[in-house]
Amino acid sequence: MNNNRLTLQEELVLNTLAKAWNRFLELPEQHPDHNREFRDAIHAAERLILCRPTSRAEGLVKTSPPEPMFAEYSPGDTSI
Repeated sequence: MNNNRLTLQEELVLNTLAKAWNRFLELPEQHPDHNREFRDAIHAAERLILCRPTSRAEGLVKTSPPEPMFAEYSPGDTSI
């Protein structure tokens, strides 16, 4: 694996975040700040994903992934 690049799973997460943003924009507006707040949260999540290659390159990673938070999720699930 090239430690300086995103993995396929990381790219999937970024694509899923983009889909989440697009779907959120389809919802009826309930408060004028919600779009900004959701956008900021998406950007925070993107920053976490985008820093992972650097963490790998610097040797700052754990060797085993954490357990999924949701029972219906399984690694490699692209149905989102």
